[in-house]
Amino acid sequence: MGDTTKRKSGRSDDPFDGEGGKSAKKSKKEKKEKKTREKRSDDESEDKSNHKSFPAASSGKTETPPPTTTKKRAFRLRLKGIAPNTDKAQVAQFLLVSESCVRNVFHGEAIVMVDTEEAFQRCVEKDDEKLNGRFVKVTDETNGARSNLGRNFLTPGNNGENNAEVKRKTTTNEREGRDWTCEKCGGENFARRETCYKCAAGKYGEQRETPPVMKTSASINTAVVKKQNNAGDRMVAQGSEQEGYEVFVKYLPKNVDESDIADFFKRCGELKEEVNLLRDQTTGSSKGAGFLTFRNAESREKALAMDGERFLDRTVSVTVAKKSPFGTRGTTQALGTHTPAMLRETIDSLGIANDPNGIYIDGTFGRGGHTRGILNALGKNGQLHAFDLDPEAITVGRALEKEDSRFHMHHSPFGSMFKVMREKDSKVKVSGVFLDLGISSPQFDDKSRGFRPEQDGPLDLRFDVTSGVSAYDFLLKVSRNDLRDIIFKYGETNDKLSAQRIADAIVLARDTNALPKTTKAFATLVANAKGAEYQAMHPAKMTFQALRIHLNEEFDEFRRGMEGAMKLLKENGKLGVLTWKHSECAILIEYFRKVEKVRTNAPIFEWLKTNHEKSVTKLLEKDDDDDDAWAAEMDDCKRPADIEMRTNSRSRSAILHVLRKKSSAARMVEAEKAAYKKLKWENKK
Repeated sequence: MGDTTKRKSGRSDDPFDGEGGKSAKKSKKEKKEKKTREKRSDDESEDKSNHKSFPAASSGKTETPPPTTTKKRAFRLRLKGIAPNTDKAQVAQFLLVSESCVRNVFHGEAIVMVDTEEAFQRCVEKDDEKLNGRFVKVTDETNGARSNLGRNFLTPGNNGENNAEVKRKTTTNEREGRDWTCEKCGGENFARRETCYKCAAGKYGEQRETPPVMKTSASINTAVVKKQNNAGDRMVAQGSEQEGYEVFVKYLPKNVDESDIADFFKRCGELKEEVNLLRDQTTGSSKGAGFLTFRNAESREKALAMDGERFLDRTVSVTVAKKSPFGTRGTTQALGTHTPAMLRETIDSLGIANDPNGIYIDGTFGRGGHTRGILNALGKNGQLHAFDLDPEAITVGRALEKEDSRFHMHHSPFGSMFKVMREKDSKVKVSGVFLDLGISSPQFDDKSRGFRPEQDGPLDLRFDVTSGVSAYDFLLKVSRNDLRDIIFKYGETNDKLSAQRIADAIVLARDTNALPKTTKAFATLVANAKGAEYQAMHPAKMTFQALRIHLNEEFDEFRRGMEGAMKLLKENGKLGVLTWKHSECAILIEYFRKVEKVRTNAPIFEWLKTNHEKSVTKLLEKDDDDDDAWAAEMDDCKRPADIEMRTNSRSRSAILHVLRKKSSAARMVEAEKAAYKKLKWENKK
């Protein structure tokens, strides 16, 4: 029955079924001839037929016309989402077309040109199929019309007749997805634009109109609603008299600097700040993008009108700079770090949503990135106190104090937060404390502070330049052995000989009055002393870090800050700490072990409970009014998401730790002390 049915229908799935195969070919041929006849019906040669003679125009003689051929049409398609390792041959094999049809493969996309509807249909059917492990979208760009194509785009009743034939040749730029020039007004446009930014003419000359489906489709409306819930849609345009009016410029020529960019935009109006050109942290070369801040909104509007203009050999893009959903400006942290690291995770971990009107502390203000995010999440009665030593940070903080009455700035180290807060209120309890350790990006990028070996500035390395001694003055007096120990202890290395050689080189330079006063010269001295380095970093980086940690007493300050924060926290209050180095993680874990709450599954506690139940009962009995009777629990550590590391490369080393305070709770060290006493292990090591 099955074979008979196939033959009756003229179809066969068996490649060796000769009769079915011939019938299928015949049916296909008839359909093709029918399409050809329908197309010729509108041509001037409508009165001609394939097997009839017709009179010659001049002599009246009968001539036989040449064989009629199917008129070829040009179809242009764009493939998106292609894997980086894909070449033309693989694209051609995927689409079942010849390799010559694949015109270009670039940046995850491919341009394909075919000249038959059958080939076009085959390409369309590959929409949403996998190529090299990735789902590929097929987009029709025939006559400039771009639309995502489903598998049923060409149906028996719509075999492409509605598409106008291509009567103009596309340019090389258009075929290869480059910038294009509007035929109507001559405006230069990005390849991604569907219409001209000046006159709204279509990419290939026609005027575009919004399809009716965009206004009535329920599925489209649903998609729009979902999109509005994304972080990018919650971002609002930046701009105020206080902070200026900022634009983001990209596709800048790589060989221009800040002064060239300022000169290019000078006709727009006065800049409020210097041009912030994004640069590669290693080479210092331009990344082709940056921010400009104008004094008034009118100047920014003029700059936005320059979107799409040519700047040397590039067509620049100018857009409004936006704030993040947490209220931070894009330029809060310069040179590549435009959002505070793990801001969303920090706000969630501190539990601000559950206590929006509580008191919070940001112990490391920096330039206020996390501070603004926390303020944005607070309720109208919430309070936020911030600490910092950097005079520039204090200036920024004082300005923020004037803007927001909920914020309070303290020019003090965060290790003194317990003393400062209790002086204002002897019974104050806070809901959360946040510490972002290490050095802030603005400090790191400021060459006058001397924190980076790649930049040339004074050898200072202090957070607070108004107190203490600079690195240069310190190196003039420190002993050789102490310097070696500092480099070894804080430089996060097990290479004792390397630390010794660096200390020797510094002391020799000092004794011969050749000790460098600038960062680059000092970095060269350290690199020459250290020799070959296996890590992909500047050879002097860890020496700079060691001197900075010692001069600013960072680790001691960290320990004091954690102790003060835990004392200030109320029940279930949280201490969030963002660490960047292994040594910081080690100090935090060491502190946590000392205040860790008793774990009932710990072997030493189980032994004590089994053999000395009265000791356990006494251990767990705590006075509710005893401020020192508290312990801590630790949440799972968090790391930055992949998308954040792509947009903010400096966040890749960040780890967020969260300690939770438990009042009237026993600590593990107390349980161990009680057990050791019963075991008589006090004096054993």
